[in-house]
Amino acid sequence: MTRFVSDSATASGQIAEGDESRVKAISFHARSTNPDSVIVGDSGVSSTNGYELTKDASIPFNFEEGSVPLSTFYVHFLGVGRVDWAAILLD
Repeated sequence: MTRFVSDSATASGQIAEGDESRVKAISFHARSTNPDSVIVGDSGVSSTNGYELTKDASIPFNFEEGSVPLSTFYVHFLGVGRVDWAAILLD
């Protein structure tokens, strides 16, 4: 069984602390109103490590059936902004 979850982040850190639900797919989208970039990655994300999303940019990730937990994902803001994310989780 699968379920859909979504949320937004406005501060650097883990997007779903402690959530070990298995991710089938996840997508991140930086708002068009963001003045600064957002970096998406794992616990090692930083201003120089991760995938940079400029304003209004998106990135999808697809995984084998539940190969990573939701708690794997982090964001790092280079200033102010908001990143929206949506995931398909396996129950």
